[in-house]
Amino acid sequence: MMRTLTIGSVGTCLLVVFMVTLAPIHADEVLPPPALSIENELRWLQSERVVFSVSKKLETLFDTPAAAYIITNEDIRRSGANSVAEALRMVPGISVARVDSSKWAVAARGFNNRFNSTVLVLKDGHSVYKRLSGATYWETHETIVLEDIERIEVIRGPGATLWGANAVNGVVNIITKNSADTQGGYVELAGGTEDRGFVNFRYGGQFNEDMSYRVYGKGFERDSFEEISTVGTQDDWQSVSGGMRLDWTPTTSDAIKIELNFYEQTNGTVITEVDLDATQTPFVNVVNDDAETSNGSFLVSWDHSLSNSSAMKLQMFLDRTVRDDLNYGVQQNIADIDFQHTFALGDRHKIVWGLGYNYLRDKTDPSKSFFFPGETRQTDQVSNTFLEDTIELVDEQLFLTLGSKLEHNDYSGVEVQPNIKLRWSPSDRTTFWASVARALETPGRSETDALWAADKFAFTAPNGLRVIQTNGLNGSEKLRSEEVIAYDIGVRLRATDRLMIEFAAFYNDYSELRDGTPDITRVLTTDPNTGEQTLNVRANVVPTNDQTAESYGIEVNADWELLENWRVAAHYSFLKVQRHSTSVFDVEVDEAVDPQNQAHIRSFFDLPGNVQLDVGVYYVDLITEKSFSDPNAGSIPSYIRTDARIAWQATENIEIGLVGQNLFDSKHQEFRRSIVRELPSEIERSVYAYITCEF
Repeated sequence: MMRTLTIGSVGTCLLVVFMVTLAPIHADEVLPPPALSIENELRWLQSERVVFSVSKKLETLFDTPAAAYIITNEDIRRSGANSVAEALRMVPGISVARVDSSKWAVAARGFNNRFNSTVLVLKDGHSVYKRLSGATYWETHETIVLEDIERIEVIRGPGATLWGANAVNGVVNIITKNSADTQGGYVELAGGTEDRGFVNFRYGGQFNEDMSYRVYGKGFERDSFEEISTVGTQDDWQSVSGGMRLDWTPTTSDAIKIELNFYEQTNGTVITEVDLDATQTPFVNVVNDDAETSNGSFLVSWDHSLSNSSAMKLQMFLDRTVRDDLNYGVQQNIADIDFQHTFALGDRHKIVWGLGYNYLRDKTDPSKSFFFPGETRQTDQVSNTFLEDTIELVDEQLFLTLGSKLEHNDYSGVEVQPNIKLRWSPSDRTTFWASVARALETPGRSETDALWAADKFAFTAPNGLRVIQTNGLNGSEKLRSEEVIAYDIGVRLRATDRLMIEFAAFYNDYSELRDGTPDITRVLTTDPNTGEQTLNVRANVVPTNDQTAESYGIEVNADWELLENWRVAAHYSFLKVQRHSTSVFDVEVDEAVDPQNQAHIRSFFDLPGNVQLDVGVYYVDLITEKSFSDPNAGSIPSYIRTDARIAWQATENIEIGLVGQNLFDSKHQEFRRSIVRELPSEIERSVYAYITCEF
């Protein structure tokens, strides 16, 4: 029944409830002035933290009708994580698998893979999802100085009504600090067994009392991990990045932000290919490839408070990325503009609506094995509008949220992504919520237009005929959007002033999922000199929408401030994914690529003498992987990972610390090869020391 949700039905519901609950507008009795920034000093307990990404309005996490989690700057620092992806291990319901020294696969509520397209990743509200390749490259987030991150908001479940396509199973929004909060200098120097060395630098100042700025630079080199196979590995990683941010409040009603960022990275990768030698004998070709990536971006945003009950935001983002590796070469330019308006209507309605437009111009390299035939240049455009109304049905207790996004793209046309949410807060210690939403993962050029020649085999048929077979992938213009109807329920409890417990359960019904069907062509050739015949076979997999799936699970999270100097956080999540395919490759395609059970516990302890001792233990269940591209993929054993950090605040401005990751396991595997045949590595034990200085 929920598949029949349309923009019309949601609009009708909005109109009916609006007519019932509309009250006269009293401008001096509605919302307080909208905040233009958020304080950095938030209470440690999750319930007291503030979130923006659920409704595009600031609200306390405890009152949010979604499965949300906030990672603060203190959480990142005390966890010892030296990357955004590693910090996400702290979030219930998130699966983080490190592929090698520089790559991660990150998913929310299932369907994890190296090129995950179901979690939308944002930085300061703009998407960093690469629409051309249909992926988020987590290594590009290591260009951020972690000390400049204010918080990371993580939403499990669809966020497509506000954020658009590809916010299918979750949203990750990395929010950086206002430059007014990063005044003075900051330097971090570190080095160790795997992190050979890295340096972070930032300096902030003021032009006047209304205008502040910061500039930053970051560089690091990370060693290769240990290759699972015997071919050796060269997956070391080097990166240099820098940029600036300016914040200006010309009036009490306006805030302007300008950001400039750049980075250059070299990521080592081991790739295997099956090819033929001069005698037409197949052999495995192992290539140590360096992926070269460079990027420059510019962002400007304007927040304007129209009244005590109304505010607007206008943001423009420009981005240029150049990437070159063995499989793939591209230059892409992005222009993105978004507008949103938040206002109160009467005493009961809080409305947010907006418009957006995204322009992508790319140029691809036709000499690569993964290429786009025909035009090497192409333009893609996406436009959208959305509306969401939060209605107060019972004073300060019962709230209904209705909304939908209308989005147009060049591949699947117009798409509608509605949601319905209900929140009940019978007291200030309890919040219940439930939601139903439709979200889509839209096809892109890499799935509709691309060709990839992956392997080449040679063999002699029983009749003596020589056969050369080339395997690969073909794009398909017939692809439709993948769809999920997601059902969520949850409860948050303030058991005591120091203990918050959260429970969430979900059921997701997927349809039109990507699958594959064979496209085989045969050409018989004859050698004019010998008369020997060779059958050349091209066996391509063409993507289709032949899969359906169901997933369900639970997530439990607890934050407990046992003592003033001792804090503990723990979570457990269970996930079950069941896929069904009608294609000829019906071999439980990529079944169980996510662990069913995950758990972790973190302890933050403040010792005398300005010493902090922090320990995190993570458990990840067995993964039994099945894939048509690698039927013998086998299993990834379960593992327990222990991280620890000890730090001494030597003076008010100097901190010295030692961090250990994966301490009680010399190495373990977290991920198998991806579709582009990148060989994964075993994740090794890592220890590094650091010193930070503020001035």
